[in-house]
Amino acid sequence: EGAEQGEVLGSVFIEGNEPDFKMEREIEKDDDDEQNKYFWWEEDSDDGEEETEYKAKMKWTLNKKAVFKSKLGAVSAELKVVMAGKSKAEVEITDKEDGTQEKKTKTKSKVKKIFYTLTHNGEEIPITYDNKDWEAGDRTWATSAFKAFYDEKSGRDTLEVSTTTVLHPCE
Repeated sequence: EGAEQGEVLGSVFIEGNEPDFKMEREIEKDDDDEQNKYFWWEEDSDDGEEETEYKAKMKWTLNKKAVFKSKLGAVSAELKVVMAGKSKAEVEITDKEDGTQEKKTKTKSKVKKIFYTLTHNGEEIPITYDNKDWEAGDRTWATSAFKAFYDEKSGRDTLEVSTTTVLHPCE
């Protein structure tokens, strides 16, 4: 209200442009072999071809923060997000009799939990959401000020936001 068309009323800054991953690694082969610290070992397959396998499992967390600032540069809100998940990667390299190599790669990642902290003008605003099935395409977040519904559609995702009260973002 009272703003000119095209006037910037606020900005959002994502802190930390680089991913900040913290990982915990596991290995599947129980052996004190020096090779295991790099998650690999060699085996002969039944057909006489030599196979090398690389396997890694990781538990990870990712932390991000969005800072909302008024046109004068004052911080009016912050949204902190912490994601936790698991990933698994396997690469199998087979040395063929003709001297070539065949590489097979399998990867899998799963988000297990996400935690949000929203503060507005220094006051924390609780966010309710279903903290499971993060691979599902639909998600709803609700606060005392708004309700947001995300609908994943192939090629055209939608986000609907309805407000229940006014948060003055430029205070």
